Amino acid sequence: MLARAVRESVLTRTEADLIGATRLDDITVSDWAAQHRTTSNATYKIRRRAEARLIAFLRDEARSITSDDPVARSVMGELPCSSTVPARRNAVASLGSSS
Repeated sequence: MLARAVRESVLTRTEADLIGATRLDDITVSDWAAQHRTTSNATYKIRRRAEARLIAFLRDEARSITSDDPVARSVMGELPCSSTVPARRNAVASLGSSS
């Protein structure tokens, strides 16, 4: 799923690495941040924004595939809405497209 999001330009490679490492592997955000020479606070912001884009991408894709499936519609209703992620002034720039 993360690789496809990178291919579709939804996420950068770095954002996909961040999500994979901190959500799927046993790497803490602070450890990931230290390895990439950034702060934990900036890393949390980058991950939150990347995950919001990923959720929107998956939601849009699921809508086009499962619009006639009542179970899929029910599950999609349980997903967090990407618009619940507040927009922030002075946004932290993405870390780039390479890992």
